[in-house]
Amino acid sequence: MFRKNDLILLIVNFGSIGLAIMFPERCRVFAPYPLYLMMVFLFLSFLKIEFVKILQDVRKTASALFVLCLFKLILLPAGLYFLSLAIWPKYAVPVLLLSGVSTGVVSIYCDSSGRLSPVGADDGRCLLPSGAFYASCAG
Repeated sequence: MFRKNDLILLIVNFGSIGLAIMFPERCRVFAPYPLYLMMVFLFLSFLKIEFVKILQDVRKTASALFVLCLFKLILLPAGLYFLSLAIWPKYAVPVLLLSGVSTGVVSIYCDSSGRLSPVGADDGRCLLPSGAFYASCAG
């Protein structure tokens, strides 16, 4: 089901999230990068896309697309919720909410002062899903 590159991406993504949660001070150096990566993603999203080609690709890979959507929207959030409920119950609901949305949707809640945090953290940090690390909102 997963290609080699997909597996590498998942390992790097979740591995870096875990490392940054375990060692937040050492990973603080990466805090400014989500902003610039989001700008690159925004730029790429405005490039011309032919809708007909997208429909053709969706028709070819509909079952794989369904499985990936099921994983991203239902299985992953539920799994992370129960995992965080067992490990850190205070953050179980925020993890559930954040794991089901895209990084671009949640990143607008973080301001440069670090005072707003969608996960309700006391230290002004926010957990950015798919951002590959626990990043401080403060620039």
